[in-house]
Amino acid sequence: MSRKRTTALAAAIVLLAASMTFLRSFTALAGTAANPAKGDIGTIPAATQIYRYDAANKCYVNDHKVPASATNTERPILAIKTGCKTQKANGTYETGITLYQVRYDYDDNHYVRAKATDWVFKRAGTTTTTTTTKPATTTTAAPAVKGIGKFVVLRWVNSETVRASADPKSASLGSLANAKQLELMQEATIKYNDYTYYFKVVFNGKAGYISTRYMDEVRPDGYFAVQPDYSKYTNYVRVKCVGNLNVRTSASLTSTTNILARRAGQGDVLALKSTTQTNGCWQVEFNGRTAYVSAGTSYTERVNPTAVPGGNEAAQNAAWAAIVNQKNQTVSVYKNKILIRFCTCTTGGTAKDRLTPVGTFTHKQDMNGLPGKKSLFLSWHTSDPAKEISGQEDLTVFDCVRVTGAVYFHRIPRQANNSYDYYQARLNATGSHGCIRIPEVHSRWMYDNFAYGGVTVVQPL
Repeated sequence: MSRKRTTALAAAIVLLAASMTFLRSFTALAGTAANPAKGDIGTIPAATQIYRYDAANKCYVNDHKVPASATNTERPILAIKTGCKTQKANGTYETGITLYQVRYDYDDNHYVRAKATDWVFKRAGTTTTTTTTKPATTTTAAPAVKGIGKFVVLRWVNSETVRASADPKSASLGSLANAKQLELMQEATIKYNDYTYYFKVVFNGKAGYISTRYMDEVRPDGYFAVQPDYSKYTNYVRVKCVGNLNVRTSASLTSTTNILARRAGQGDVLALKSTTQTNGCWQVEFNGRTAYVSAGTSYTERVNPTAVPGGNEAAQNAAWAAIVNQKNQTVSVYKNKILIRFCTCTTGGTAKDRLTPVGTFTHKQDMNGLPGKKSLFLSWHTSDPAKEISGQEDLTVFDCVRVTGAVYFHRIPRQANNSYDYYQARLNATGSHGCIRIPEVHSRWMYDNFAYGGVTVVQPL
């Protein structure tokens, strides 16, 4: 056999062998334990300092630490921030710090320092796979379940069942806890009957379905729902009824086909597009669209913002002013005299030790040695006297913006199991221990935006 034929035959054998190799793959890690990358998975040890970005002051503040109960949850790195200005425990600042952005609870505005003691690397979150396949055999992987980048969060109840289909009788895939969120797989809701609708969501890597009745939409910035342009409206209505109120696409209270899947909750303030009722309905702006709600006095009531007091020089001269009207339990926030936020609230009870102090107060970064903002604090008080005496119940409150002393704006308190009870969650009535409770969408915004130097005016009951 000639040398050319021998060489050609050998080449053919090598080519055949290569074509019959089995599936091979290798994975390139996105990061390492010493140098994690965006998308990598890790855990945060107990007592690790959590930072939160303060947009008003363009820095990262550090005013709470990870509780032991939250340390076992795996979290992805959402982004890596370099050259950050961070607040130290003594109130001073340091610059040039690298932070990992992580999702803590359902909030993306949380950061940990990029060091081994604050971040325990678990595994790479992204991989690169190279394969060589046998031509005669193909393997098709199951398509990944993907979301659309929009989220819903559970409110008002402690848990809700996620099901295998849009049917209350279908198999349970598990349950979603209060204040936890799920990514939508499609924007349109799925109708089961005239009264029951479902969201299709990503749940534990699979497609699942959850009733819309207690879910609320979350915007990419973390805030609930779409807020109106408050500067364009002067008239509002507030939801009075306990639970949820039907929101409709047309002015008919008898139709069962015009009900939106998402409803308004007790205490929600809706901007009025018309002060004239139509068929017993108010025309309102709801989540960025024109809609209708019942004008029945058991369901809604008229309520309007409170203007910056003309005789209050401090409030008139401040760039930011928050007016707390205790008589109608509302908070009106102005920036440069323009209304940019309006919501319902709960101020202190009538007992002497629970009154919300009346007066004009300036919001400062250092308020007599106390921080002007705290993203979290614990309270061992409760509105149930029996529990308060025995110390059986502790409450956690978030998004705390100090008014004066130990009095804050903050979101509705949560119990130790991260749930709400009716008394603590109610708004539009007195009942706090002196602080000013506001809905989560507004408390988060207040924490992120209400600038130092702003003035709060608390009016008397």
